[in-house]
Amino acid sequence: MNDLDQLEAEILKEEQRLSPEQQNMVDNSADANKANPIIAWVLWWFLGEFGAHRFYLHRNNALAMLIIDVTGWILSIILIGLPIILFIRIWWIIDAFSIQAWLREDYLLKKKQAIDMINSNDNSTFDGQFTAK
Repeated sequence: MNDLDQLEAEILKEEQRLSPEQQNMVDNSADANKANPIIAWVLWWFLGEFGAHRFYLHRNNALAMLIIDVTGWILSIILIGLPIILFIRIWWIIDAFSIQAWLREDYLLKKKQAIDMINSNDNSTFDGQFTAK
């Protein structure tokens, strides 16, 4: 069982303790605040070399990918940057296999935030929206 499966099992247990109305609020909030898969894939396709999809999905190393890519393009003037650009392209392709898991993780984290918000507010002030960390 990987980390996402454990997180999903934990969320399911917490969600079962909520009333049906609260469960509905959690689902609505998570759906409203989750990352849009179409935007993630469009960013990956058109600006993925610069790590735009990583920034959108709040992934680690997004800034590193951008800096390495820009450095590669600058150094390509003297041909040293070509291996760096190749490395970034390979990284870009590998990211394509990770995006679905990242989207799932984002949804689960939004769901957990909504559950935590409901539990901390006892459902008195929760309006289905929360701010991302």
